[in-house]
Amino acid sequence: MPGHVLTATEHLKEKRSSIPHILTKITVLKSIEKIHIVRISLGSLLVQDSTLNYPEKTLSISVLGGYYVNKVQKDIVKF
Repeated sequence: MPGHVLTATEHLKEKRSSIPHILTKITVLKSIEKIHIVRISLGSLLVQDSTLNYPEKTLSISVLGGYYVNKVQKDIVKF
């Protein structure tokens, strides 16, 4: 994931918000029609964003340790 852990650098052009586009670009370059995506924590939010932006590329998603991005969850926001 660009900008995270070992890829963290101030000179990196791609940001975490680029993940949906990056995933789709990989599927095009590798001639993959649809993908299953599994992510945890921060990645669970990004996979939801990818699926919402490119539903035609997604077969399924599995998210662990995250929360739903389309519904305000007052407890999480308050925390």
